[in-house]
Amino acid sequence: MKEGRRRNGLPASCEPCRKSKVRCDHGKPVCNKCTRRGWSAQCYYHPAPMSASTSRGSATNHDISQTSARSDLANTLSSPTPSAHHTSIDANANLVSPPLGTPQPYELININKDLMRFADPETLHSPRLHASLTRMGVVAPEPSVPSERMIHDGVRLLNSVLDLVSEVGLYTLEPSTEDQDIMRSANFGKIAWRTTQITLQKLLKDRSPANLERECRSILQRTSQPPVFPSTPGHGALQAAFSDLRIEHLGIFCAALGVYLGDDKDLEDNYAAHKSWKVDRKTLMQMAYQCCRQCESLAHELGAVNDFSLWLSLLLVFFGTWVFGDDSLEVFGLMGNMTTVFLALGYHKGVPRTPSVPPYLIEIRRKALALAHDHDKVAATFTSRPPRLSHHFCAIELPFDLNEDVITGPVQDFEEAVAKLNGEGWSIDDVVHPATRQRYGLLVSAIREEAIELTNQPATPDLEPRARRALASLSSVWESLPARVKDENHPATARTTESKLIQQSCRRLHVYIEFMLRALLRDADESDHRQLILCAHEVLSLVLLPQRTRQLGESRRSDMEWTLVFFAMPCASVLILELLRQAQNPHQNLVGNRSGIIQDISLLIACCDSLTKTGQNNYQICTQAKSIFARSLDSILNQPAAAQSKTDEAQTVPLDYGQAAPMGTKLLGWTRLWSGRRGWRVSGCRLSLGWIR
Repeated sequence: MKEGRRRNGLPASCEPCRKSKVRCDHGKPVCNKCTRRGWSAQCYYHPAPMSASTSRGSATNHDISQTSARSDLANTLSSPTPSAHHTSIDANANLVSPPLGTPQPYELININKDLMRFADPETLHSPRLHASLTRMGVVAPEPSVPSERMIHDGVRLLNSVLDLVSEVGLYTLEPSTEDQDIMRSANFGKIAWRTTQITLQKLLKDRSPANLERECRSILQRTSQPPVFPSTPGHGALQAAFSDLRIEHLGIFCAALGVYLGDDKDLEDNYAAHKSWKVDRKTLMQMAYQCCRQCESLAHELGAVNDFSLWLSLLLVFFGTWVFGDDSLEVFGLMGNMTTVFLALGYHKGVPRTPSVPPYLIEIRRKALALAHDHDKVAATFTSRPPRLSHHFCAIELPFDLNEDVITGPVQDFEEAVAKLNGEGWSIDDVVHPATRQRYGLLVSAIREEAIELTNQPATPDLEPRARRALASLSSVWESLPARVKDENHPATARTTESKLIQQSCRRLHVYIEFMLRALLRDADESDHRQLILCAHEVLSLVLLPQRTRQLGESRRSDMEWTLVFFAMPCASVLILELLRQAQNPHQNLVGNRSGIIQDISLLIACCDSLTKTGQNNYQICTQAKSIFARSLDSILNQPAAAQSKTDEAQTVPLDYGQAAPMGTKLLGWTRLWSGRRGWRVSGCRLSLGWIR
């Protein structure tokens, strides 16, 4: 047989690819697949794969040796004391690089963990020993020394950030992001902003290449080492511990700056450039985003997988939606990066509790877990894709219902606040925190995921019972909440505008999940159809409530914009379908308050016109929705009486709202023919809701 060839004449695969049953590219001396997977040291080509034994005697000796090895293994595993060889391996435990996160008992990685005592470090070709023979988990990246190429890239990055800051002129100001929970959670945003601010102010005074290179080398060297959190965060200890800039801090700063650019409006309410800026606001946001991505790339090259890198990935997803839109491919890729860091840290198994981890850091990580799940479920709901962080594989740990300043304050205050919580982790004080919204989002995360799964999958016989069980669970969770979360007229809720908005967001999420489940049951019972219309109207009213009650400030316009697209438009589409159904069947009563529905849709049209500006990522869809909703209402209100008296027999073809009303376009794709399930019945015609794909 020729060397490197099988008996059938085909090229032989390397041993790792052959054992993994992966198609090898037969590269010599190391194949590309082993190079990408980091198995270069194990990649070799067997001189005679699948060849028979050379002699019967050798086979017999091999069988005897295998039997002896199995006997030794059985004796070793049954022995109460470890062998001497096991002790020698334990002595060299620092050579073993275990996967990130603590493995659970059911994982395959623990099944053969005891076999690793037989490993001989001297005979292994790899510079790194594996903790198991089973490749389960993610291997921690090795810290690397910054190379000259990385330092050169870092200097270019610093120059870009300095140009951006010089143009915007924000190096002496604080970001106006009080309404954004993610920008201030765990005070990481403030730490990164202040540390970066001080460093950039020094660099603006001396932008010489030598000074930039010296500062960049220090930043990258600090980034290559894991962050060391203080045991107590109070009295400025947390800020002092990270007074020296890391590359993750710079990325968080650029994300906060980009959100500031997208959120800030000048006095003339112009979304274009500020009078003193040379370039427009959108270009500045693009510059800030590119700086963020470069920071993320450098941190990845240095092997920085830590809490700061997770918060950077969370902020990048948030900021990316402002730059590219919520349904863009770029944001979809950012979600993958966030999930990768989340899983690499092992947080899908829960936040590890060890004596070396201070309590405040555990709580910060729980908040990161809550925000990651919220990002994932929001994107999955409104882009019709499966969630990346499924509750089937992720442990859910609720953060405490405490304010951020208490968590990162003195230890005594934090312990006293925790002692005052009830058994479920809710605060007994009549105060509504941003953590209240995070806790409720995690409580309904599994129900929300069930609704997404039932909505996106083909119809199955168990769809109705599963949807009804989810509805019962949703109602049970809502009833278990404290009164200040459920009651909008509670004194704690009515105390501040922020408390009102938090309570409204919890209620809006609750009703929208019910809306999704009722849409699946709309043909099962007449009561489900009625509840669907009522849920749609309540969601629309909750979205428009800040505008109606004048709670909407300049800093909250962006929140209003995406809630219009994500919550209001699907529900308004259902309500318009119901109005059209009633217009074509005047003998049937309309479900809900017809006057209130028309008023809310009219206000939605006005919001689509006034709250979105040219250049914003949702401008096009809001403009199209404004036109469609307006023409839909015109066709409903101006329809002649003769058209309303048409009988069902006159309808012989499926109704398309491009034909039913002179709108010239369909309802954004939310009303289209749906051939998989029973759809909306309007005069014997089948309609569908395209937002359920």
